[in-house]
Amino acid sequence: EGAALEFDFGAVVEGVHEPVQQAGQAAGLAAPDRDGLGVEVFGDGTIQVVSDDNRLYFLNAGSRSLDPVDCQGYSIQQIYRTGPDNCFYLTPDNQLLDASFSPWCTIRQDATVRSVIRDAEGGTWVLTDRGIYRDGRLSAEIPAFCGALIDGALYIGSSGGEVLCYQDMQLTTLPTQLASDITFIAKVPGLPEMLIGSDRRGLEIHNLADGSRRYVPLVNTSDEESSFTCLSDTRGNLWIYSTRGSLYWYDKEAQRPVPFLESAITSLMADRQGNLWIGSTWGGLERVIFQEDNFRFRSIDGSGQMSPRNNVRALVQEQSGWILAATRDGRVHAFDDNLNERTTWFTRAPGYAITIAHDGKIWVGTKGAGLTEIAH
Repeated sequence: EGAALEFDFGAVVEGVHEPVQQAGQAAGLAAPDRDGLGVEVFGDGTIQVVSDDNRLYFLNAGSRSLDPVDCQGYSIQQIYRTGPDNCFYLTPDNQLLDASFSPWCTIRQDATVRSVIRDAEGGTWVLTDRGIYRDGRLSAEIPAFCGALIDGALYIGSSGGEVLCYQDMQLTTLPTQLASDITFIAKVPGLPEMLIGSDRRGLEIHNLADGSRRYVPLVNTSDEESSFTCLSDTRGNLWIYSTRGSLYWYDKEAQRPVPFLESAITSLMADRQGNLWIGSTWGGLERVIFQEDNFRFRSIDGSGQMSPRNNVRALVQEQSGWILAATRDGRVHAFDDNLNERTTWFTRAPGYAITIAHDGKIWVGTKGAGLTEIAH
């Protein structure tokens, strides 16, 4: 289903990119009333899609169609993966189903599920803003906003600066110097430390070896910032960012976050080479080549101004190493290692998610046109 678009695309021949006059198509796989909201690629290559009408679909690569999944009569609102081939499904009435679509846990109606995570002992935790569930049972009536499994211990961020630690079948409280909601917990690569971040301009450095802790403020933030989160790249760098503004690089030696970029960030991705790619609402696509202590900027339309073409909504690295960026004007741009734009594809609607299937095919989740395959 869906209209086919004709376009020219490029090919790589013996390492040289040359334009090829050839017809391709972007096949819109969803019906007009089916907006794909979530796409999950499992370890075996299976792709599942959740639509805005709370239906679950299986991507049939052979027929290039979305086939309905028999969910035993349940509507599906969200997929939570707990492993390469393990997942849970959340229904609109807050029923959590296991992989066979059997009821596994009932979440209170006024709660919002923030995460589903497994501990070192194989137990499954459901973190919500109204309570914490373990193996399908309510464990504590306190809010939980994030979780991380670090060195065999499960750390859970709660409200008022509280952090819980589950290890050896015991749930204890970890004291912090923070006073607001904990929005991320991350291990510092190569060091016995973890970062505990809050939504009010500060984080704590917790030493896992001796239990010491130190509060570090985040400078140059504003009241309009959204909650901060943390990303680790392949070179062991930690990046702390808000989707409404600030981006920090964590200096492990100085033990402090260094202000790096102030922009309206919409997406952040670390590629396999350790480069950091940043999508923003006004500046287009930016790349950080950290090992060269160099910052590279790429304005897609050349103006550097706020525009739909510079509004990058999703990023992914293609198998050849190229970076694909979906922009709000309904295009997908392909950039090589030197930030040269090699080709552009058009989709029926703006792309908000991109994934690469095991066979190398590119799939774009759009706003209003369902799931789209880009033939290349």
